Amino acid sequence: MDRSNGHFRTILIPLDGSALAEQAVKHALAIAGRYSRITLLHVLRPSEPAQEFVGGSAANARPNRERAPESWLASVEKQIGAVRPDIRVSVRIEVGDPAELIVRVANSCMADLIAMLSKGSGFDDVQGDNDVLARVQRSTHTTMLIVHPTAERAGVAAEGVRRLVVPLDGSETARQALHLAQDLARELHLPIHLMTVIDPLRDAALPFTYRPETLPMIDQSSARRLLQTRQMLEQTGACLLLKGFSVSWEILEGSTVSSLVDETCPGDTVVMTNHGRGGNTIWPLGSTADALCRRCPVPIVLVQTGGGARREESMVTALTAPPPFAESSWQGTVSTW
Repeated sequence: MDRSNGHFRTILIPLDGSALAEQAVKHALAIAGRYSRITLLHVLRPSEPAQEFVGGSAANARPNRERAPESWLASVEKQIGAVRPDIRVSVRIEVGDPAELIVRVANSCMADLIAMLSKGSGFDDVQGDNDVLARVQRSTHTTMLIVHPTAERAGVAAEGVRRLVVPLDGSETARQALHLAQDLARELHLPIHLMTVIDPLRDAALPFTYRPETLPMIDQSSARRLLQTRQMLEQTGACLLLKGFSVSWEILEGSTVSSLVDETCPGDTVVMTNHGRGGNTIWPLGSTADALCRRCPVPIVLVQTGGGARREESMVTALTAPPPFAESSWQGTVSTW
């Protein structure tokens, strides 16, 4: 895998033939590096009708669609070439289980990014309890770009990114997303916005019983939590500012998922890990990260941190490297509840 110079170099994009699926392509192009390689993958289920097929690796197979897969894949390839002529595009058509093949092809082509829709694609797994996206998330160590489909026009014109949003919960695991955010911000010249959510229900002082005599202790605990959160954000933001990045930060109050969804806006791209505090308590896969992937209207770059995933360098090293720019741009702000 080669993610040098901040951009992704080898990208796998599973496509199901729908216009919605092409939305994942244009968001992938926005963060693809120069001279990157993109593999367009279409997976046929074994139950689909088989016919003569020209090209690809799935001989004698064709999906039951109005257009043959080689036709619309060639169309997408042509559109990518028109937008990014520097990118090399290859096409693969396979037969089998979509989730298994997506992970297998990602490994075989050494992809450093898998771009998929959060919902609404033909990759829904009607035979199991979990859809293909969730199964890929659980099975891969590759960073994923997850795009929420919208009712926008079809096409693969590169989508611009205006700001990188990094949710933090105070854990080292969640802060691993900062490494990738710094890479992307440096190469795309983007500001970084740090967010932390204080959820009164999640962060309530459980050892205390809600009685009049315990209210002062509960208030003290909440105030301590707010102080620690503010200090964490200010320290992290200050380190990034010293490196020359344009940074802002804020503390939100409320439901973690709803707060993050409400505070994102068009042009944002969220960069986060698939696990949060302690690796399995606040943002475990299937909870906050999974809910955000399905509800957030802006693209999410999900850094896989569990199991045998590649460990990033220490936070101290990441935040003390030489600054990327000659001048520092001070845009740090603190917005409290």
